[in-house]
Amino acid sequence: MKRRAKRPGRSRRARPRRARKKLAAEQTVSVATAARLLGLSRRTILHMLEDGRLEGTRERRRGWWKVHRAAVARMRERKGTPV
Repeated sequence: MKRRAKRPGRSRRARPRRARKKLAAEQTVSVATAARLLGLSRRTILHMLEDGRLEGTRERRRGWWKVHRAAVARMRERKGTPV
């Protein structure tokens, strides 16, 4: 079996992506964590994400939702829950 030759510079491009993923991971929480913080069920959080009432992004590979921390903080302020 033939091995593919590595493209020059490939490892240099991968590092910024990892850094971006790490930064994005720090700014998001899981659906379960958001539900716990807001005092709601996971299903309610999913409905809110799908309806657009709560901001989040969907992970490509598995389709899991990640909720933006700022959106959780805004929702807590509206509910009157201390942060």
